[in-house]
Amino acid sequence: MSLRMAALGMLAQHPGSGYDLLKRFENSMANVWPATQSQLYGELNKLAHTGLIEVSAIGPRGRKEYRITPAGRTELKRWITNPGDDPPERSAGLLRVFLLGELPRDQAREHLKAMAAHADAEVARL
Repeated sequence: MSLRMAALGMLAQHPGSGYDLLKRFENSMANVWPATQSQLYGELNKLAHTGLIEVSAIGPRGRKEYRITPAGRTELKRWITNPGDDPPERSAGLLRVFLLGELPRDQAREHLKAMAAHADAEVARL
């Protein structure tokens, strides 16, 4: 997932200012895709520049409210239905598995069991 698509998706759900989006991000997506204020505002500027979102209102002190454009909705739907487009991700968990050979065999086995139990718990939670 990218910050670009996360921001686009949140604007598809409801228009808002950068501040509004940051608060919604912190309350809903922070565990999935953390972002700083500067990252989010930078991404909003890029999305607006490419025509995927637009400023729908300017409030007091220049506060901009953004909304998704039809082109943005099309791009979001394309991204949701094409997971093969995702760039490779860095995964600390996979790196740990790759380096398990540095641990004694029993300790490595226990670590893998713990990872499997955690994954099972996540699946059950869904």
